[in-house]
Amino acid sequence: MKLVIAVVLSILLLSLLTFGFLSTLALERKSPNEKIEEEKILVFDDKVVINVKGAKLVSYSNTNSMDPLLDENAKGIEIKPSAPEQIKVGDIISYKKGKEIISHRVVEVGKDEKGWFCKTKGDNNLFLDGKIRFEQIVGVLVIVIY
Repeated sequence: MKLVIAVVLSILLLSLLTFGFLSTLALERKSPNEKIEEEKILVFDDKVVINVKGAKLVSYSNTNSMDPLLDENAKGIEIKPSAPEQIKVGDIISYKKGKEIISHRVVEVGKDEKGWFCKTKGDNNLFLDGKIRFEQIVGVLVIVIY
């Protein structure tokens, strides 16, 4: 009986140490790149002014693909990139796929026989979306509003 109790206590202690240690580990993931310099953000008592050229207000559907960052209650401010080099891993882009517009995070950037492409994935999705061409991109998220 004492042996069983000792084994159970050892397993509990080992579990606590292992999961306690593992819970302090976090994966490093690429974050969106800076698109708005700090000097372009003006904060007053009664308003906030953000100087962004070509800004567009967007809303999101309840697809859960970008939960918890983007959902139907969030609004976004996007800008249209002028060159593929402005799109970096970690950025959240909106792109056309047929008649839909999808907003997902860039996880890879590359070139192939057709030229520049990126691959995206919803933060809450298991699979990549496939290759997205620059011509499909309608915006890069620069501000999230809740």
